[in-house]
Amino acid sequence: ALLLGRGTQRAEELAALHGVRLFESLGPTDLRRLHGLAEPRSFAPEGVLCIEGATGDEVLVLRSGRVSVRVGGFEVNVCGAGDSIGELAALAPGPRTATVVATEPCEALALSGQLFRELLREQPLLAEGVLEQLARRLQGASHR
Repeated sequence: ALLLGRGTQRAEELAALHGVRLFESLGPTDLRRLHGLAEPRSFAPEGVLCIEGATGDEVLVLRSGRVSVRVGGFEVNVCGAGDSIGELAALAPGPRTATVVATEPCEALALSGQLFRELLREQPLLAEGVLEQLARRLQGASHR
């Protein structure tokens, strides 16, 4: 029964990854690879996922919960399950552009910047999706 539970949990985690907008273009093999290399993370309410100005290149994919994205102490966005955080830092390592704080319990998968960049090189549709997502964020920021 324990093994069945693990298999069911793995299937649910893979299904959750496929539900992430960023990874919709990936096939089952790539999703399994991604899942095997990603590190699960849990955050309590008020837990900090990343800090504006800190160095980092990790990408976090939210599996559950909600987070507040803050720039200069002001909330500029709210993200939830299926959203990703940190793509910009993975593509251009340097200071984080925002602080991200859990507003409720959150489960996430963490991908190293190196893994994320490898996936983008191997998966043109994934790279296109990341560019589109970053462009939408930039458009949204310019309207504030």
